[in-house]
Amino acid sequence: VRRAATIGWDLCTEFGVSGDEQDCVVGALLIHDLTSHGWPNDSGHTVNGHGALLANLFSDWNEGQRIAKDKNLKKICKLAAGHMRAWDFPYNTSEDILTYIVQASDYLSSREYISTRV
Repeated sequence: VRRAATIGWDLCTEFGVSGDEQDCVVGALLIHDLTSHGWPNDSGHTVNGHGALLANLFSDWNEGQRIAKDKNLKKICKLAAGHMRAWDFPYNTSEDILTYIVQASDYLSSREYISTRV
C-alpha cells in the first residue's frame, strides 16, 4: 500500500495533478485493498470481486449520507472501488486521469522488478 501511494504521488506530480485531487488519489491508494481478502470474513487470499466488496462497504457506510456530503471522500471511495480496471468487478475503464493514476499505481506497485523507497 505504501509503495502504491508513493508511486501515485509521483504520477500525480508528473501529470500535473495537485491539491485535493492528489490527496484523493493517495487516499484511495491507502484504502484500495481493505477488502482484498474478502468482507466481512477474511479468506486469507485475494478474492475476485474485491473492488465490488469495497464499493458495497462504502455503500453501507453511506447509509447515513456521510460519504455523499463530502465530495473528496466520495471521490476517494469511487477511485478505490474501481482500482482493478478491467481485471475485476466493478470494471472501471474510465479514461479519467485520477482513475488511471490509481490503477497504474496499484499495478506498478505489484511488480517486483520496480523498486521504490517508501
